[in-house]
Amino acid sequence: MPRLKLFCLAAMLVPLLLQAETSPDSSVRQFIARAVTSPAADQNSILDRIAASSGVSKTEHDLLTSWSNGEIYLYTDAGGQVVPIILEQSDTTDKTRAFRVDSGELLKDSSGTAVMIDPTDATSSDVNAILRKKIQRTLDLLSLSDPNPEVRRAMVFKLGSSQKAENLPLLETRLKLETDPGVKKTLYEAEALIQLADTAHPERQVAAANALAKLNCIGALDALRSLTESKSASAETKQAATKATQSIQSYLAVVNFFGTIFH
Repeated sequence: MPRLKLFCLAAMLVPLLLQAETSPDSSVRQFIARAVTSPAADQNSILDRIAASSGVSKTEHDLLTSWSNGEIYLYTDAGGQVVPIILEQSDTTDKTRAFRVDSGELLKDSSGTAVMIDPTDATSSDVNAILRKKIQRTLDLLSLSDPNPEVRRAMVFKLGSSQKAENLPLLETRLKLETDPGVKKTLYEAEALIQLADTAHPERQVAAANALAKLNCIGALDALRSLTESKSASAETKQAATKATQSIQSYLAVVNFFGTIFH
């Protein structure tokens, strides 16, 4: 009978333990803590894993932002282990409590007493321009899978407006997963905006200008106008950009007209 009780207890605990080990919050925090203290090559792979996750909590998002801003500090405990931490109050000259990045728990010494950190003497984690850019890209990728469609739409437009070809595969991948009609429309617009800047392939620029016109993409007007004034663009590209600009401006005039009537 006692063995049966122990077996039943174990059966109940195993799922709980597995859940604790695979908790998204726990794993992402641990990934961030590991990345902070890792060499550059390992930081890249860890950030890729974080970006590929199904999403992060606001706390984890804030941790990545704090890291980018140089607000994660390094504490070396009595055993020589380097622990990434966040200061409870970083804008003070008085000693303050700190929290572990990997768990969110209060930083304590071996006796269980809260460790007080002097902000003026704390060692900040090393963040250079290259790493900061990688962290920001991770945040951008995470925004593409945010549960709020407005957050996704804003990030899609940001990536498209950059007109960087490196963002095109990200948008194409997201388009296969996206279900919100408004976000999908913005994804098509963002792809076209990037293709509009593909000067090596004028035919893609023409197709992109036509697509933006059909989508009535008001946000593309500046890029289209720039293309019409470009000295290096082909005549066909300029013509398509001019036609798209006129089409979108006509659409915008109608929108403004009815907006004024029903105001």
